[in-house]
Amino acid sequence: MSDNPTKVKRPIYKKWWFWLLAIIVVIVIASSGGGSGSSGTSSSGSNQANTAPAEEAIVVTSTKLYSDYKANEISADNTYKGKLVEVSGTVDNIGKDILDKPYISLKTGDIIGSVQCMLDDDAIAEASALAEGTKVTMQGRVNGLLGNVLVKDCTLVTK
Repeated sequence: MSDNPTKVKRPIYKKWWFWLLAIIVVIVIASSGGGSGSSGTSSSGSNQANTAPAEEAIVVTSTKLYSDYKANEISADNTYKGKLVEVSGTVDNIGKDILDKPYISLKTGDIIGSVQCMLDDDAIAEASALAEGTKVTMQGRVNGLLGNVLVKDCTLVTK
């Protein structure tokens, strides 16, 4: 009689890929949650705009914004993070993230990275008419670098 060892299946929560997936989901939820919290702040700030001058947007190209973050993330955060930017560039991709939030990615000259503009609800209809390769200007608040440079609450700027 030979004893055949039977392979014992480990529970799913003991597998490395389960925890990797869980960490990725938490990061994505945290990054999108920060955008919704900041939109509440910006809307209350717009009510105070009657007494204070409107915030001036930092005008930058998608290539410059991305290269600043790749060169020195700390310095770029000091310059852009949480601030209103008007970023122009060429549409690379139009899609939805894993939380079904629509975005427009702008080309940066980098093979992998882009400036990912998460759309404000009011900008979705306009964005649906865009095509890849179109030159656009988006306005929103920089959320920092998470693979791509994330810009939240974006609207299309018409000039």
